[in-house]
Amino acid sequence: GTDSARLFKRISMAAPRSLFLRANYQGLTFLHLAAASLNFWVLTFVLRNFPEDAQALVVSRDAPPLPMSVLAGAMAQPAPPRRSPAEAFPEHFRIAEMLQQDDSGAVPYADVAFDVGVDASGLAACRFLAHRVIVMSQSPVLFE
Repeated sequence: GTDSARLFKRISMAAPRSLFLRANYQGLTFLHLAAASLNFWVLTFVLRNFPEDAQALVVSRDAPPLPMSVLAGAMAQPAPPRRSPAEAFPEHFRIAEMLQQDDSGAVPYADVAFDVGVDASGLAACRFLAHRVIVMSQSPVLFE
């Protein structure tokens, strides 16, 4: 590991910089091969030591796919999230009733309203009622 890294560093610093960008018979460069083999050490080394050559990772004038595209294709894609049905609120927790209007027309447990979307007439398509303490506890932006 460490000896290989030192050897690579010495060779890469002595070699012509165009060597990283020269394509083989398949049209792949050294950076393509490093990306395809998920060699993050080499990619990091190139980014740190040859920033102008590292542009070839994301910008290409040639037909082969960009090294970052090769890297994305070589990496395993995440599994889709498993979704389970939402559990119903317990019978004693009547949150929907807490957000209903009382006899005077006020909603006693809601002091914030979020108007969302616009309908055809230009009015809010939907209004969500909440209590500001609950909203602030879930949003650092709204906490301020």
